[in-house]
Amino acid sequence: MTYRKDIQILRGFAVLIVLLYHFGVPGFKNGFLGVDIFFVISGYLMAALYTPNKKIDFFKRRILRLFPAYFIVIIITLLLSIFILDPHEYRQAVVQGNYASLFVSNIGFWSNASYFSKEYFNIFLHLWSLGVEVQFYLIIPIVFFYVKKNTVIRYFG
Repeated sequence: MTYRKDIQILRGFAVLIVLLYHFGVPGFKNGFLGVDIFFVISGYLMAALYTPNKKIDFFKRRILRLFPAYFIVIIITLLLSIFILDPHEYRQAVVQGNYASLFVSNIGFWSNASYFSKEYFNIFLHLWSLGVEVQFYLIIPIVFFYVKKNTVIRYFG
């Protein structure tokens, strides 16, 4: 796929909306719009970049791009948490780190009542979206396989 400046501008806009929301800038109370935009763009790019006959290359590129920084963040956060957090918060951080290391932070936070509950200490909350992204990477090949085998879906698609 060739470089698409329009997509990069949209990605930047989406990130800006999220950042302005997190910094509490007036008028940006719905940072989730930026997340939604980013997910749509990511879904489009993943579907465009994925080719069934090059599955291994697709996953290799994704793993090399995401995993090193992702796991370094988890490890450093947990190590620093030993010195910074109280024992109760540290136990919560370890549980969340376990969910994060399996790329299911979103499921862990969802099962804990709410993503954004102020009641819980959510040190790894920022990793939920990467969990969704990795889950999408795993679902795309199944969707491609099913669509390829199912003539009814191909007819209406």
